[in-house]
Amino acid sequence: MMSQQSKRELLDTVRARYRSATRSQKSDQIDGLVAITGYHRKYLIHLLAHPSEASERPKRRRKRLYTLPAGAGRLGPSVAGSQLYLCQATGALHGGVRQCFGASWSATT
Repeated sequence: MMSQQSKRELLDTVRARYRSATRSQKSDQIDGLVAITGYHRKYLIHLLAHPSEASERPKRRRKRLYTLPAGAGRLGPSVAGSQLYLCQATGALHGGVRQCFGASWSATT
């Protein structure tokens, strides 16, 4: 069984000969490649006719929708304040504020 990298290299070397071959020679080349790689005939025809451009194409990155101000932590003060409010509001139902913030909460308050 061949690795993906070796299959890619094999197809890169065969591609030039495949494009300049006659129809019967192309059929013979595809038969040999099917035996070697285990790929389906139609998939091989596609790979030989269309060179891979996925590795050359740069990845597209999404635009940032927002940025945090310099020096701000992961949660800003307004988010931390609302988290505290929610923990205090639901403390009676879920075992208290210590469960939200951990054991260090009781030492600081």
